[in-house]
Amino acid sequence: MDTENVYDSLPVISSFSTAPFDILEEIFLACPTPLDELDGSLKLKTYFGSFTEPLPAWALSGVCQHWRDSALSIPALWSTVFVYGKTMGSGRRREGNLAFLSLLLDRSKNLPLTIHIDCDGSNEDVLNMLSPHISRARVLYFNLGENPESGLRHLLSGSTHFPFLRSLSALNHTYPEQQFSPISPAFHHAPLLERLYTKSYLYDAQWMHNIGIPWSQIRHFKSSRVKDIVDFFKSLLRMPNLIRLDIDNIVSFRLPSEPVPYTRLEHLTYIKLQYATSGGIWHHLPHLELPALTEIDLRGIPSLAPLWGLLERSNCASQICALTLRGTDSNDVKEEALKKIILMTPNLLSLNLLTTYGSLQEGQGLSLIRLFTSNPDAGHDGLPTRIILPKLTTLHIEQGNHIRPSEMKDFIDALVAREVLPAVKRASFCTRAWGTTVYEISGVQEVKETHYPK
Repeated sequence: MDTENVYDSLPVISSFSTAPFDILEEIFLACPTPLDELDGSLKLKTYFGSFTEPLPAWALSGVCQHWRDSALSIPALWSTVFVYGKTMGSGRRREGNLAFLSLLLDRSKNLPLTIHIDCDGSNEDVLNMLSPHISRARVLYFNLGENPESGLRHLLSGSTHFPFLRSLSALNHTYPEQQFSPISPAFHHAPLLERLYTKSYLYDAQWMHNIGIPWSQIRHFKSSRVKDIVDFFKSLLRMPNLIRLDIDNIVSFRLPSEPVPYTRLEHLTYIKLQYATSGGIWHHLPHLELPALTEIDLRGIPSLAPLWGLLERSNCASQICALTLRGTDSNDVKEEALKKIILMTPNLLSLNLLTTYGSLQEGQGLSLIRLFTSNPDAGHDGLPTRIILPKLTTLHIEQGNHIRPSEMKDFIDALVAREVLPAVKRASFCTRAWGTTVYEISGVQEVKETHYPK
């Protein structure tokens, strides 16, 4: 930038450097942090080169004296604690990072904290420094490596009450044969805790019991990999107020030692299951009874048969308003099965059909679009060949490269003319070759088209 441009910019620079405190406070607090406010996880899987790099407070306080004074007087700006073991270093670098951590904790005053800890139990100096402040956690995420017990003992020493804690994410990298010794049930006294994310290598109910999870309070539960399917269903029975269930990588590493209990969750409205196998939770889905269910998200599913059992047992098909289905690469979800599920849920408002390669295909060139545009007479399976869905407002179809351009054009023309799916206001289509095209339909022959290239 030349000298003339610098002088021209001085009024702008000066106005920001002297902006009133209340305006700066709003701007500073609006700066994004790298942590998810719901569970404390990293929004982006990024390696940070230094301890202070991901936190905006350090950058904002270094712009000028006025900004520094303002930043230091906003404790909420310093209430995000991010500890990543690989960036702590050793020797003088480690001493400096520990000093930064102490400074951050002091500047946050006594405010509730969002804490992300990703280091193993050998980082005793870090965990001991955090321990006196851990009871201030509002959102707590910890990954303490393959043996979390030692780290937890340091982190939770002396903490018996968590008055602000609303979300807990507990990672542990344990194995089927690993056993845990008792740990102080520190989280038993967390009256606001309602979100539990066990993003662990293997979900272990005993380990969660050891740290004192108040099961009856949990309303949002997310987990990955199930060590024992019976233990998992017993955990669900301990959460009678659950409203959202999100399970990833659904596999059981033990054969059931006893019958899987039938589980009725009166208040559950949303279920998401990803990457199911033919065993594990997916196989036992009909053991769930979910009378309040309204949203279903199933991805990587080997078949739709367990879903039929869930809907029939729960008697909730007519109230389903949002449905996402995605088949697996190795197991085709046949057209008849897909059609049956959609016909069972006539009051859908949102439908997402996601495919990979040949999934959801019953023959060469079959397009999902045909589910909505075929002849309305009954097909060979006795089911209508055209699906009406009179209330559907949002439709998304992602079908590899199997959507033919001519079919796409005819279908969009029919949507705009209100000849099919008459209530749809937003339709989007994605293929690997074209990218994503979104159509916003406001009335007959009124449509806005937006294309997002691959």
